Amino acid sequence: MNRENLCKKCILPVNYPAIEIDSSGTCNYCNSYTQTEYLGESKLKEKIDTILSNQSNRKYDCVIGFSGGRDSTYLLWYIVKKLKLKPLAVFIDSRLIPKVTLDNIYSITNSLKVDLKVIKKGYLKKLFPIHFNAWMRKPKVETLVTFCVGCRLGVNKFVDAEAAKQKIPIVFYGDTPFEGHHYKSNIVKLDVKSNSKWSFLLGYLKQVIVNPFLILHPYSLYIQISEYIATNTQERRRRKNNLERISIFHQYIRWNEKEIENILDKELQWNKFSELNTSYRTDCKIGILRQYLYYKLLGFNDKDDHLSCLIADKQITRDEALSRVSTQHEIEPSILKEICSDANIEYKKIKKFLYAKA
Repeated sequence: MNRENLCKKCILPVNYPAIEIDSSGTCNYCNSYTQTEYLGESKLKEKIDTILSNQSNRKYDCVIGFSGGRDSTYLLWYIVKKLKLKPLAVFIDSRLIPKVTLDNIYSITNSLKVDLKVIKKGYLKKLFPIHFNAWMRKPKVETLVTFCVGCRLGVNKFVDAEAAKQKIPIVFYGDTPFEGHHYKSNIVKLDVKSNSKWSFLLGYLKQVIVNPFLILHPYSLYIQISEYIATNTQERRRRKNNLERISIFHQYIRWNEKEIENILDKELQWNKFSELNTSYRTDCKIGILRQYLYYKLLGFNDKDDHLSCLIADKQITRDEALSRVSTQHEIEPSILKEICSDANIEYKKIKKFLYAKA
């Protein structure tokens, strides 16, 4: 995208959902950004000690939803090395995980002496060809969200379920405040500025009217409904099972990219998906494909969003972000072919679509 069509402070483009550019060329996200005042490690340890004080004879102190990606890998290291806790790592295997990610999962849990629980759920692998072929009938950016149906059910339900089953009171997640401004869900909403879940639901129903094939498969519809219910009842289930979710990077500890990647490289020998020239959003083959399609349809994706957040947090400069994003969007045809083969879809359909968009 032309640099003239970007915010002058970050790299969000003018077609970013709900963006407003002022007379100086600065976007509303930059203008409203405030630096987080983190509570610190001591407060985090106090909270953990309070939760665990009534727990006796426990095998594990906590559960971590472990994807093998950059953030959850660093979080696992932090839990073991800094917080001195005994975690159970829970990995939801969608059967569409890159080999480098699988290797990282097993090697890192082994090196940190962490027990690993692998829960194999084939929803994503079974449903993706259905959703891809439905999407190709009317390929719209709003309905790219369907590509990950099945995966979210695993993340939003089965990690907590394992904690409840084993009566482990704390669940850690590696999400960070630098993952952007929810543009993917905002694109779907009827009102891009609304925070109501109904705006998203009604916006999705609007897309279904345009392309009913998105819900015509009975199993697909069942999983979509299950996923929606699981996501919107998550907090209620946690309260029922006395689970405490802790996202340490939002409230307690500042997520610092350079420090984290140094730990991953020097202490854990964590390997990147080398062909993609990035350590971000590479732990799922469908995620890689979906990010590429967002880029082709919008001119940006999660990488632009993430780098803009790092600019606002003064971790990188705008020039650094522009340099990085210029090399991180494109994907070699060989990678696309491999993803299509593993996901049981036809590469020629993707190729024809991309050629038409070129």
